[in-house]
Amino acid sequence: MAHLSDALIVRPILARLGRTFRHALQLRASRRRLTELDPHMLRDIGLTPDEAEKEALLPLWDAPQTWHQRK
Repeated sequence: MAHLSDALIVRPILARLGRTFRHALQLRASRRRLTELDPHMLRDIGLTPDEAEKEALLPLWDAPQTWHQRK
């Protein structure tokens, strides 16, 4: 039988893992959308097509440090 103290430890860990997974999926989707923008739209956000392609190919764990801040 699980103890209440076990639940108090496990629940925050599972919540954090869930947030991390959601953020990873959001990052992947955002990077994928970059590859769908035309050169004019990319210029509007300050990127070249090559830069957008490089960003889209980055691994999930390579996110800007500001995205790692807890909210």
